[in-house]
Amino acid sequence: MANFLKVPLLVCFALLIYASHAMAADDPFAALPFTTLKAPPIAQAELMNLSSTEPDFLPVEQAYQLTLSFVDASTLVLNWQIAEGYYLYRDQFAISLLEGKKLTEFALDTLAMPAAIERDDPYFGRVAVYYWQATLPLAPLPSTGDMYLRITSQGCADAGLCYPQQ
Repeated sequence: MANFLKVPLLVCFALLIYASHAMAADDPFAALPFTTLKAPPIAQAELMNLSSTEPDFLPVEQAYQLTLSFVDASTLVLNWQIAEGYYLYRDQFAISLLEGKKLTEFALDTLAMPAAIERDDPYFGRVAVYYWQATLPLAPLPSTGDMYLRITSQGCADAGLCYPQQ
């Protein structure tokens, strides 16, 4: 094994001497005995994509776009448009209403939740999720006075990113 290590060290030492001699020129690589090879355009494109093998994930506000609309004086509809390749967990919605000093938490089992798709999730096991869209009507809401809603949900991308509850 000692003989095996001597050869690379001698080669490295010789290259260092040669490279330090070439450093005097404007281009430190000009004196080195290398030939520049140019890859075909398709190979160049593939080489450029090697670093981008990780998927690009959307910001949470683009992956899950929430709109609110009243259908009548006491019913508010929450509608999430969900980007392709993303989903929301049905059981990770939390909705609370503050009216004056009174705080009301909406229990998910009392809401008219739409049917969801069952899937095996790497984070939570067997879960119900929404792809493409989720629509939740909230009723009855107070018909007068100021009110504030706090709405949180959680979702993931099929490619493996899970967003924290937002």
